[in-house]
Amino acid sequence: MKNKFVADGSQRLWLGKKALASESIETEYAAELVKANPEEMENIREQMAAEVLRREEVLNHKPSPGTLW
Repeated sequence: MKNKFVADGSQRLWLGKKALASESIETEYAAELVKANPEEMENIREQMAAEVLRREEVLNHKPSPGTLW
C-alpha cells in the first residue's frame, strides 16, 4: 500500500490556500478594475494587496498555548 505523504506537503497546502485567497480577491475586485481609470486602478490594487495581507495573517495564525487549555 502506498502512503499519501509528499515531501513538501505543508508548503503546498499553504501555497494552495494563498492562491485560492488571491483568486477570490481578484474576482471580487474585477468589476471595479474594468470601470476604473489608471489612478483608481492603483488605489484598487493597493486595497487588493491589503486584503491579501489580512487573509495571510488569518492563514498564519497560531493559537497561544494559553488558549489551548
